[in-house]
Amino acid sequence: MVKKCLLFTDIKKSSTLWEKYGNKMNLALSKHNDQIVNLCKKHNGLIIKMIGDAYMISFNSFKDGISFAYDMCILQKEKPVNLSKNDSINIRMGLCYGDINIKKTKIQNKELIDLFGSPVNMASRMESKVSDVGGFAFSLYGEKKINKNIISLLKEFTNLKYVLQLYTFKDCQKINRSERLLMSEQLQCINAEQLKGVGEVLVYKCNI
Repeated sequence: MVKKCLLFTDIKKSSTLWEKYGNKMNLALSKHNDQIVNLCKKHNGLIIKMIGDAYMISFNSFKDGISFAYDMCILQKEKPVNLSKNDSINIRMGLCYGDINIKKTKIQNKELIDLFGSPVNMASRMESKVSDVGGFAFSLYGEKKINKNIISLLKEFTNLKYVLQLYTFKDCQKINRSERLLMSEQLQCINAEQLKGVGEVLVYKCNI
């Protein structure tokens, strides 16, 4: 097993956009793909696979993954991929850092790489269940307490707003008022069942 930061992306209402714009979506996705590829080069990301217009990307370091997500948020605001005056490509992102398994499979004389493990599932849940459109959400697999190093890292990014969400009842009860004031972060307690199979976890939800 090796430690990796996994990131998933998904485009908001992509099916509706395909139906509405047809071939114009191909051009928009080509521009979106260029953004993804360029940021992967900048932050040492490896595209593991694409599922339709969604991406699964791996980073060797947690900071590279967060830096990629932050820069993508900036791009969506400053250089959006527009389809019309009213519609553009808007994505949500989910990340998780932890130990994963790497599997190599040879199919039709081509070697494919895939990643497996709980952090992969968690990253997917961060994207689909927690992240806002235009933002991202992440967790460090297995961590259930506030990580001050992560707070310091998030504060390095200008204009980044974030809220800690505790997807558990037990940990919410452990965090008292003085700790909330000390961290100066907003804490929300949400039922872990919303993550469908993911246990107690501390989530960082970020927007610009």
